[in-house]
Amino acid sequence: MGEHILWFDKLQKTDVAAAGGKGANLGELTRAALPVPPGFVVTADAYLAALESAGVRPKLAALMAGADPDDSTALAAASEQMRQLVGSVPVPPVLHAQILRAYHRLGKDAAVAVRSSATVEDTEGTASSRDNRRSSAARQVESAVVERGGARGRGTWRDGVAVFA
Repeated sequence: MGEHILWFDKLQKTDVAAAGGKGANLGELTRAALPVPPGFVVTADAYLAALESAGVRPKLAALMAGADPDDSTALAAASEQMRQLVGSVPVPPVLHAQILRAYHRLGKDAAVAVRSSATVEDTEGTASSRDNRRSSAARQVESAVVERGGARGRGTWRDGVAVFA
């Protein structure tokens, strides 16, 4: 697993696929010298690599292929199975170390906001809903930073999102 941390000051609007819309926009704001606290994103590739290493991607693909968007009960059940699969994926040790290293670089007393966002919602031609994203705040809590920042995109598999993914 390569480096999967991108700092705001290195991001720009063309980085949506890797960093998500919020990450890319924070990069643009930082580069414009607007008052944005220092920060970083965990890349979409890190999420995919974690799913791959855990053997979850084929299972997710099978559930997606079998999901009937016209059957809300079946769709809800499939989405729940997808959330459970993604939730069972551990943060790979290399990614865990990268996230902690980046977090520590922010400083001893850094207050952080950890946001999990599906980059698919930020790509052209896809549906987006504020309900597809979950946010959490943490202060000096390494486990929360690693847990929320590393491959735990359960919200990506919410009922309505599964139809568009």
